[in-house]
Amino acid sequence: MTLATFAPGEPLERVGHRELRDKLGPMLEKISASHSAVEVVNRGRSEAVVVSHDMYTVLLASQRELDDVRDSVALLLAAVAAGAAVPSDTLDRLGIIIPVDLDALQAFQATYPVRITHGEDGQRLGRTPVLSLESYADYVDEPDEFVDVDE
Repeated sequence: MTLATFAPGEPLERVGHRELRDKLGPMLEKISASHSAVEVVNRGRSEAVVVSHDMYTVLLASQRELDDVRDSVALLLAAVAAGAAVPSDTLDRLGIIIPVDLDALQAFQATYPVRITHGEDGQRLGRTPVLSLESYADYVDEPDEFVDVDE
């Protein structure tokens, strides 16, 4: 089930609040079986919309996806402007797969002073150790010596 069940611009079935009260059982069965929605009106003014549980679940999931995209869009637009693609779980979940050029991504990270502290799901990422020239010197006997980092 998707939001496409509701055709844009198509009016919902309308029911008066008294009619809904009088026929609540059958109306709920109809809404649930058809995965639809009914607009409840009072004196011609819209008061509420009753939706099936399935449609409510779809609406909540869609809102979460929209929030994820909204949270990621600034970074993604900056990356696009710089000619880089940023790996994104959010886009992957939405079925948008963009090939990542690691060279372009590294150039983007070097250009924009962004420090990523949280993953897309909000979990705090561990600290990445920062290497300095002093820490590099600990690995070599002489400054000009080549160091194989796989040792």
